[in-house]
Amino acid sequence: MRSFERGSACNRKMSERHMTPSSSNGVDNNDAIENRMIGLQKEKSESLKKKGEYGNDNVGEASATSVQKHLERQKELFDNLSDFFNSEDATPDEVKPLLSYLINKVLKEILDSHTQGIMRHNTRQRAAKGGDDNDDNISDKESSKEFKILDVGCGVGALFPFYVSEAESLNMNLNIVGLDLSPNMISLAKENAQKLLEETETTDKHSFAFENGDFVEILLGENHEVISNEKSIIGYNDYSVALDEQIVKHREQYDGIVINACFGNFYDPVSVLTAASKGLKNDGIIAITHPLGAQFVKKLHTEDPETVPHNLPSQDIFEEMIRESQPLSMYSFIEEIDSPDDKNNDTSQVIYYASAKKVPQITIQNTIHLRGPVDSGYGRGGKKLGVPTANLPCSLFANALQNVPTGVYFGWAVIEGDGEKKGRNAIHKAVCNVGYSPTFDGEENKEKIVEAHLIVNDGDIDGDFYGETMRLALIGFLRPEMKFESFPALISAIMNDKANAKDALDLSTYTEFTKDPFLMNPQVHWIGGDGGDESASYKFIKN
Repeated sequence: MRSFERGSACNRKMSERHMTPSSSNGVDNNDAIENRMIGLQKEKSESLKKKGEYGNDNVGEASATSVQKHLERQKELFDNLSDFFNSEDATPDEVKPLLSYLINKVLKEILDSHTQGIMRHNTRQRAAKGGDDNDDNISDKESSKEFKILDVGCGVGALFPFYVSEAESLNMNLNIVGLDLSPNMISLAKENAQKLLEETETTDKHSFAFENGDFVEILLGENHEVISNEKSIIGYNDYSVALDEQIVKHREQYDGIVINACFGNFYDPVSVLTAASKGLKNDGIIAITHPLGAQFVKKLHTEDPETVPHNLPSQDIFEEMIRESQPLSMYSFIEEIDSPDDKNNDTSQVIYYASAKKVPQITIQNTIHLRGPVDSGYGRGGKKLGVPTANLPCSLFANALQNVPTGVYFGWAVIEGDGEKKGRNAIHKAVCNVGYSPTFDGEENKEKIVEAHLIVNDGDIDGDFYGETMRLALIGFLRPEMKFESFPALISAIMNDKANAKDALDLSTYTEFTKDPFLMNPQVHWIGGDGGDESASYKFIKN
């Protein structure tokens, strides 16, 4: 049981799938297998063209019709290929060690990232309680949890034996959800999963569930590729939209999402990453893998671009894709591994492994520069919540905030001054709420405002700074504004926001922003070019 570019799940798969390694003594064999698979794919693909049902829509020009035609084409193609994928020929023996390596790699990253997340949470809890910061023990309950993995384009279950064998070696319990666009593939995957659990006697440790559908649609809704053309500064924004329950059940559910040998088949690669970021829990891992590497996928793309419309991204392109308005951080990128051949000589084997971790923050598309006098505002932050805020008056920034989604942002702040008062003309970390403070029944902001909390230690700033001028550079987004059921819940969320903002601002990605002259030179007169006057002004700067 196996597949190469994938038995479908994501709406596009193809012969991007399992193949043989590029060792020096197996090149001819590899070429023969690759050529056979490419030929088989082209044969089935050409038969669909002759039927004339799907046309030649340009994948680069998204429309509801073109997206649905692409999905239907992929579905029928891989339904027709399901018997082949369910045969031993689909996964040659030479490729099995590579699949073991890829799955071992992703499971280790899922486990490591999860452990790091627990330790970070425990550290924050101890710090909040004033406890010992050196105790990083992981409880038995935390270390023995069941990890939920979404196998996108699972096909007939090519990866299932490797999940089970590698999980056993790592002492992990897995709940695997197999997703595929092809009904035939899913039917065969169910049978193969049941046989595997019975043969390995692991029904008490691992479980499988299945869903027939498109990866992007189950997490983002139909025709997302069309809708997503209209993005806000925080990227794809559906926080205020009432989501279908079928979408909600997949949101923030997975410790890992594996997209093996089918990434090139998707209609829109960026939508795939957006869907993954919505489906992952914080610290979850998305892994895009292929045992035959990027060059093999390039061949498929060249030979049959309708089925495989995209190449696998290079490291630079992958980093750019996850950096642009995605709550993801680069984890690993591997295109070659050393592996001993039959003669115990080190040989280089081509693979593809690109992974990223779900993080709390998104880098917004435009840095927001705000400068204005600090208003006393509602005074709620310090009095009711113990989190004093410096509010920028809404009347001065109404136009600036009109198209800024409500939510919690972070960035850098400077209080202008003559240097006599401590904390002036210095750059401070800041976490900010942009919105209406809906938790305060009857006291909601009448207009959208900026409430900034400076993340400083006691004594870092002398006195309050009401009436003084503050410069604020918002560079990242944490979460949407929401109404909490109680003040304790709100306070807990605020403390978590502070911690996430502080951690994010320690990253080199965000410390670079402190070199901005807007922050570095508060003595230099500044008026934002997008609106305002000498007293208060603003500017949006493309990142």
